[in-house]
Amino acid sequence: MALVSDETTTGLYHGLAPPDSNMPYVEYHCISNSPVHAFASGSSYDDCRVQFSIFDNDNNVTTTSSVRDAIVSAYDRTALVYATLTQVGCLRETELGPIRLEDAWQWTIDFRIMFT
Repeated sequence: MALVSDETTTGLYHGLAPPDSNMPYVEYHCISNSPVHAFASGSSYDDCRVQFSIFDNDNNVTTTSSVRDAIVSAYDRTALVYATLTQVGCLRETELGPIRLEDAWQWTIDFRIMFT
């Protein structure tokens, strides 16, 4: 699966990227998933937090910022359609970056996904 941002094709990996991955790339993880029950109405939904981590070894953060903008544009405050799930909402919750690592930049974004 590829995320396209400007003229850059970025690898998108569930879990850790392979050691020989070309930068920039994005890793994503489900870091929490909780059922939520509304006892009065008898309805329930799942509340999941997904974290995207962008890595790039460019000298500046231009590409990292472009990839970040593409992810936010695709997922922030959107209604997603997935398989047979009828109500899927996605909202950006936290963001940290860009952070300079020893040999790369990192930008982390957390999204809250709610689905029935």
